[in-house]
Order: sequence, then C-alpha cells, then structure tokens
Amino acid sequence: MSITSNAGALARTYRARIAKWNVALRRGLRDIGVMVENEASRNLSGSGAPGSYPVPIRTGHLRRSMGMKVGDREVAVFNSAEYANAIHRGFTPYGSRNAKLSYAGRPFLQDAADKIDASAVMFARLREALA
Repeated sequence: MSITSNAGALARTYRARIAKWNVALRRGLRDIGVMVENEASRNLSGSGAPGSYPVPIRTGHLRRSMGMKVGDREVAVFNSAEYANAIHRGFTPYGSRNAKLSYAGRPFLQDAADKIDASAVMFARLREALA
C-alpha cells in the first residue's frame, strides 16, 4: 500500500498566497496613507481668518510639509513643519495670561484619519489578493 501526498503542491500554493497577501497589505497601507495625507492637506487649505479651521494658507509651508512612510505592517502620515504640533494641538505660551496669544488646536491629521474608512480600504485590497 502506498500513500501519496500533495503536501508539496499545497505548500507552494500557500507560499504564493502569502506573497500576494503581503503585497496587498503594503498596497492597502499605502492607499490609506495617501488618503489620509490628501485629506490632511485639504484641512490645511482654508481661506479664513487666523485661528480658523480649516487652517488658513499663508505661505503653504505647512501643507508642503506633509509626508508619509509605509512600512511592512504600518503607515505613518506626518507633518514636518516646526509649528505643525502647535497648530494641531493648540498653543498657549508658558506663563502667558494674554488670551490673544493662545489658540485652540486644529487637529488636521486626526480629523483626516477619522474621515478615512481604513478598514474598508484594507479589506478591499486583501480581498483582491485572494481572488
């Protein structure tokens, strides 16, 4: 009596699927990052008064400072402008009692991330890989 196995073929099939899955995962992360970065740029494209939201454009530096890095399992969207954190979180000078110097945060990155349906994007990319 002999036993035959298709274990080798099965292993090759699963290795190929894992490779597709990893490509789809990275593609989904990149797509999510681009969507968040674009939405954050829109949040930095206001035309109103200082302190308003969306953030008014003065020089365009804040909007040009948007960036993104995609890793194997994560994506980071960031703004490298020196004053981006003060805009995002708000600002009150240390020891200042002058309310005119303080302003509320305008969380352009968080609002952008909240607006994107990341799970739907990722699900679509992973589903494509399994097809």
